[in-house]
Amino acid sequence: MAKPQIDSLLSTFLTTCLTFGCAIFTGALVAKLLHPEGRGILAQILFWPELLAALGICGLPEAVVCQFSQHNTHRNTAKTAAVCALSLALVATIGAFFLIPLFLDNHSSLRSSTAFLYTLCFVPLHYVATTLMAVDQGNLDFNRYNLSRLTMPLVYAASLFILWSIDNIQVETVLSANILGLLASAALRLWLSRSHFGGTVSFTEARALLTRGLRFHATTLLVLLAARIDRAIVFSLWDNSTAGLYAVALTYSGSALGIITSTVQIIVLPKMARHDKSAEQHYFLGRTIRASMLTIILCSMPLILAAPWLVPNVFGQDFRSAIVPCIILIIAYAPLALRQIITRAICGMGDGRLGVIAESAAIVSFVLFGIPLGRTYGLSGICCALLLSNLFALALTSNYLRTTTGITIQDQSGFTMATLREIRQYATESFIRSSASSIT
Repeated sequence: MAKPQIDSLLSTFLTTCLTFGCAIFTGALVAKLLHPEGRGILAQILFWPELLAALGICGLPEAVVCQFSQHNTHRNTAKTAAVCALSLALVATIGAFFLIPLFLDNHSSLRSSTAFLYTLCFVPLHYVATTLMAVDQGNLDFNRYNLSRLTMPLVYAASLFILWSIDNIQVETVLSANILGLLASAALRLWLSRSHFGGTVSFTEARALLTRGLRFHATTLLVLLAARIDRAIVFSLWDNSTAGLYAVALTYSGSALGIITSTVQIIVLPKMARHDKSAEQHYFLGRTIRASMLTIILCSMPLILAAPWLVPNVFGQDFRSAIVPCIILIIAYAPLALRQIITRAICGMGDGRLGVIAESAAIVSFVLFGIPLGRTYGLSGICCALLLSNLFALALTSNYLRTTTGITIQDQSGFTMATLREIRQYATESFIRSSASSIT
């Protein structure tokens, strides 16, 4: 008898833990060796190409997830999606050629050239890997999905360790290690999909995928901008050392909450798309929100308490000034994580209005709060503005959920004994299934 597949949420959670563990290791190693100035330069070179790549992919991965979740595919769908990804990558790279120098106009032309070369390698590899991983996500094949997802951080961490051992950690070598990790992930995913590349590309299906992706793209863009507008402002208006402090604050504050948010978002979109009854969708969504809220709060508290000791000892004494921003960001990311989970789930139900409303509110309110607070209190002011804007957007999200689905504010709260019992029951069942899988 074939082994039963390990529970999707458990395997995704473990993979995400390993991914963020690698991120903490690489972030600490790079921060200690590059110091705030070099860490700030690296953060900016990584940030702008990734932002442009996200802007140019036109919702293709989300469209692929939904297409495969609903079994509305053909033998050549994966190949068609990969060709769409490469076509979009070409357009995004051309756009980056003109935009990267504008974003890095306060740096030398050498830095701009380095950023563009990084973009030239990053965009096509990222597009192909992300799109083909969306095929596994849509098929709910999370073991293969997680294998592909874990390859990049593991190879990147191993490459940095080798660079550190030969005393060659520089901005350029770190970028090369990042590209090597992405190349390994894309190559693995292409090899796993080799059986799907025998057919011909369907231009009709390509048009359908892109059309469907564009329907997601407005919401995706707003989610992207709302989650990154703080970095865009800091990297544009402050010096490299301040950017380096903020990059470390983001790495620390996003560690535990990122594990939860990424795990839930990966699972929730295809599962919401597969439920064809509103009652089932609402029940699944309510349980997801309650469990996520309680878990996020429980994980945030130890991070806040440990920040004064962990930040300087893990990232270096040069980053002591990042302690207060770290604490504020942890608090600010709790409502952000909940909002993104809810928005992702509602998107899986075919309703993109919530994403537009919530993310637009977050962006506008952040700008209104961020300008005065940033001028007065610097990085701490930016973090406070992020907290206020996330709370405001979460309030709108909860109210929208109540009026459209009937899930009350009380039903969204995770601070109940019923939620604790649900989490304990789910953990017990996952452990039993995992143990049975290892035995058989």
